[in-house]
Amino acid sequence: MMGQAQARPVVREPVAAMRAVWSALDAAATPLSTLATLAALVRTLSPSDYGILVIALAASGLSMAVNPAIAATTTKFVSELSGQRHPGGRTVAGVITVSLMAVVVIDLVLLLATAVFNEPLSLWVFGAAVARTRHLGQVLLLAVFAPGPQ
Repeated sequence: MMGQAQARPVVREPVAAMRAVWSALDAAATPLSTLATLAALVRTLSPSDYGILVIALAASGLSMAVNPAIAATTTKFVSELSGQRHPGGRTVAGVITVSLMAVVVIDLVLLLATAVFNEPLSLWVFGAAVARTRHLGQVLLLAVFAPGPQ
């Protein structure tokens, strides 16, 4: 019996090879698309417009800082729940629902705060000379809103 088990070919090798290919494509796609987008933006936008875009993207990144922590906490709670024999009324769907509601509330608070303090935030982030000449409040509002649906 031992000889028969060792003689069988492993079926999962093609699956592992395909996963490696897709993983490599995924790893290469982000830097390549970022480089192409950056090249197009640098050629299209003026230096001040590009600076505004960079600041808006930085504000967008700040609003995304909360989501990884909530994702890690949700994963922890789902893992604990899966390992329990008697979860005591808690369900995986309930944990995921609560975490999604927390993300929505945090995103709405950030969006509302940006909308309410639009003018002072634009002055603080972009400076008085730039903020008064353009509609940067809308840019800032969109930058904070953009990660919400993601």
